[in-house]
Amino acid sequence: MKFVVRCRTRRTSIFFCRSQRSQRSRPSRNKTARIWDATSGALIAAPLEGHEGGIASAAYSPNGQWIVTALLDKTARVWDAASGAQIGAPLKGHEDWVTSAAFSPDGLQIVTASQDHTARIWGAASGAQLGIISFDASCSVLVVSTTSIAIGLNNGQLCCFTYEGNFK
Repeated sequence: MKFVVRCRTRRTSIFFCRSQRSQRSRPSRNKTARIWDATSGALIAAPLEGHEGGIASAAYSPNGQWIVTALLDKTARVWDAASGAQIGAPLKGHEDWVTSAAFSPDGLQIVTASQDHTARIWGAASGAQLGIISFDASCSVLVVSTTSIAIGLNNGQLCCFTYEGNFK
């Protein structure tokens, strides 16, 4: 069964496929995201509500149990994919819009990228900030693979890091 995370907007962000789950991430001005079955079109869970700003991106955890949303209110939030309930407090620390968020390959960490010229690493279960990577330009997008993380900057640079069990 494939699933879609959908947010209302006019522009498309990034499309990812992970194992049996398929997710489309779009910025949202109405501060909600919904989870849909990609085959039947049925709503899977309650809307992901409680965002205080528009949604810039969304991504599933590798095991498909959690979703992380990146927000224009300078936070990221983690959600239970089955129920739509928020897990823990918002991830706070960025000083500008959070433009992208993704889970590490093992699902233990979350990486967020922001217009504040930083990427931050968080404990997925604890929500604790584990590290900060600073750049010379604002971050527009990040992609995590099983072996690396790539962060696209608004000045045209692409910064790549090797994943060796953590992003510290």
